[in-house]
Amino acid sequence: MNTDQPSSPEGTQILTYKDNSIRVLIIDKVPYFAVEDICDAVGWDHRVSSNVRSDRFPDFGKYECREETDEGLKETFMVSPIGGWLFTQTVDPYRGQHIAAWMKRQSLEIYPDADPKDPRMFVTMDAKGNLPLHPAKYSGRRSEWHEVKNSQECFNARFGINTDPANSRKELQARLLAEAEARKTAA
Repeated sequence: MNTDQPSSPEGTQILTYKDNSIRVLIIDKVPYFAVEDICDAVGWDHRVSSNVRSDRFPDFGKYECREETDEGLKETFMVSPIGGWLFTQTVDPYRGQHIAAWMKRQSLEIYPDADPKDPRMFVTMDAKGNLPLHPAKYSGRRSEWHEVKNSQECFNARFGINTDPANSRKELQARLLAEAEARKTAA
């Protein structure tokens, strides 16, 4: 997890979602949204933010920082656009889908040329080639999810097709040598 870094490496903004202020922290050209503000905007208890603190929540989807308040320094969790979508999916996909779509729209307004392979901004497969949960209808992530699901990369991952030419060649050579050895011992 990202810790002990400045709380505003590239800047902060306050955006408004349905008359609620949402704090946004820009890190490496990716906006991160305050989980506490998301909970307030949707009407969720702040205890659900423990989902983001969990080790099971992907690191690329969250950012931990310290915020100076009247009471002193306070630990604050932020989520990337995908982290916000994953957070709302785990808490209540129906009630959270609209703010998830809003976070995506705001992110693309701030950085319209975002890299489509950036897992902090867009739906991608995990390191094992698995897709995330199917998005709710109005979350703004369905078409992305289907695009990834129907991609050649996903097809290759599902059927164990290795597309790295160097590894494919090594695997083929190893298999051919093993078959040749098996024939020698059988003869």
